[in-house]
Amino acid sequence: MLGGGQEKGIRSGTENTLGLAGLATGAMECHAGLENELDRYKSLRTLALNRMEQHEIQFTVNGSAESEYQAPWTINISLVGIRAEALAARLDLCHDIAVSLGSACSNNKVQRRSHVLVAMGLTSQQIDSAIRISFGRFTTERDIDRLVASIALETQQLAGIANADSEELAHEA
Repeated sequence: MLGGGQEKGIRSGTENTLGLAGLATGAMECHAGLENELDRYKSLRTLALNRMEQHEIQFTVNGSAESEYQAPWTINISLVGIRAEALAARLDLCHDIAVSLGSACSNNKVQRRSHVLVAMGLTSQQIDSAIRISFGRFTTERDIDRLVASIALETQQLAGIANADSEELAHEA
């Protein structure tokens, strides 16, 4: 910013003391509820994984099995025999549910596999079927139930399409 001689010429303008006070108050409120929120995320993560098993969704969790090394607000899973792009599109279009592809560190601007998932030793098939599910402050158990039911339905639909395509190819050969 140009002008003024405040702060020994380093910056111009008057400090936004009300903004700073608001930021400090917000930070203190977030910090006060942080442990409870992290516990809630852990519960939602566990619930989502348990519900997927109950729906007999074939998946593997990508990442550490030890909870101390997991971010409780996200799950990265690979769905057996399912293309992540197809599942994400169907979840979005049919259920208004957004999931992410690959890892948070992948570059979605260029069509390539996540270097993080490659470094973790995942196969090409696991990487191509990897989705990332994130939880937020307003995520509820009902949201988890809806998500898992939608994943179960869409993985069945996509598996059915894949089976029909392979049968048609076998018939043509």
